[in-house]
Amino acid sequence: MKTLKITDETHKQLTMVKGEILAKSGDANLTYDETIHRMIKLWKERRGSSQALKAYHFVRFRWWDQLDLEKAAEELGEKYAVKWSKGPTSEAEIDLKKDERTNLKVNADTLGAYLDVYKAVMYQREPAPFTARDVDLREKLFELYNRDRPSPFPWQFQEEPKFVVLE
Repeated sequence: MKTLKITDETHKQLTMVKGEILAKSGDANLTYDETIHRMIKLWKERRGSSQALKAYHFVRFRWWDQLDLEKAAEELGEKYAVKWSKGPTSEAEIDLKKDERTNLKVNADTLGAYLDVYKAVMYQREPAPFTARDVDLREKLFELYNRDRPSPFPWQFQEEPKFVVLE
């Protein structure tokens, strides 16, 4: 057993916490030691849950055929917020990847995605559980972009990050 020295203000706040725990649990024999144990347990739970949940970021690809972005915008626009981002265009410009500058931005609840003709970048700005709409958007993008690496060659493998679904 150790003796701790705490200030009067800390003792006052610890007594208030002990009173709240006592009111919730009904345990009349609650000690300061048990109060501190419960506070540490709560802190560990909160710390563990915040570390486990990270913002989702994953990229999917198409290899051979380009996605028809206009058709995808029409289909996805029925359920999600869709916004076009067109790159600079000029008839005099020569660029082999000119078509890939036009992007489509799609947003569900917490999940967003940037789509181009060969690649979809799915992301979350803040870590949050997926809603049903987020899961649905993710599944649709997995159907449209059916590859998990940029080329058929056996390198650049990536694993999809873990995510939590809101119930």
